[in-house]
Amino acid sequence: MKKVLSLCLLLFCGFVLQACTPAYKIDNRASKNLGAAKPVLKPSDKIAIIMPADGKYKRLVYPQTGLQVAEKLIFAFRKYTGGVSLVEQVMSIEAAKSYAKQNGFKHIVYPEIIKWEDRMTAVSGKRDRVSIHMTVFDVDNNKTVDDCIIYGNGSLNVWASAKTPEILLEEPFSIYTAMLFGAYNK
Repeated sequence: MKKVLSLCLLLFCGFVLQACTPAYKIDNRASKNLGAAKPVLKPSDKIAIIMPADGKYKRLVYPQTGLQVAEKLIFAFRKYTGGVSLVEQVMSIEAAKSYAKQNGFKHIVYPEIIKWEDRMTAVSGKRDRVSIHMTVFDVDNNKTVDDCIIYGNGSLNVWASAKTPEILLEEPFSIYTAMLFGAYNK
């Protein structure tokens, strides 16, 4: 009986501790080396968010994930500015720069889906994962002003929080956008 009780207590503690681990990470170490003044963006700036290519894991492509990422970013940016537009076309960074210059945008937000793993966690025991490389480019000065990678990890504890990769992006996108506009308070 003691062994069963001990095992139950150990499993319970494991679920609780796992549920308390952060579901995301914003790795902006590269941004600190760019020497950009903070805040990077102003509410008056005209900003283009370029739609990324759909995410994939190995050979499996997840349709519409590029649009999902772009929509989550638009939602996060609209908290700070009305001057943000979604470019619903996948394009290279060079094509995006040319497009932005022709259309009077001050900044480009260029997300790239590095990893997208949408798992059936309850069945497979594997968590959802997502990684997005974010580049913010200043069109007028022709330079990158922010560069980071945002990681999201789902929970193994399917009862604590059932999440999908696009849901994993809501909080880190909100924080990242606040950082860009100088409105983030830890």
